[in-house]
Amino acid sequence: MAGGKVKVAVLGGGMGAMSAALALTEVDPKGEKYEITVHQLGWRLGGKTASGRNPKYGQRIEEHARPRSPGRTASGTTIRSCRRSIP
Repeated sequence: MAGGKVKVAVLGGGMGAMSAALALTEVDPKGEKYEITVHQLGWRLGGKTASGRNPKYGQRIEEHARPRSPGRTASGTTIRSCRRSIP
């Protein structure tokens, strides 16, 4: 694009999508080159690493991914890092 920002559409809120968005923000921290939009079905980021509470079962935490150890998924640490980094 001559003189304007490159528009980037990130599809989904999973690990790959958030990693791509994070990488673009590291290349262009001031947002001068890229206009990044994340398109996610629903409000929760994380894809298979997302978790939520089930009020039907006493607010029990339910994860969508198979845990490596109780309460942790393989990429849970990375998704928290991505969420903090993206404005």
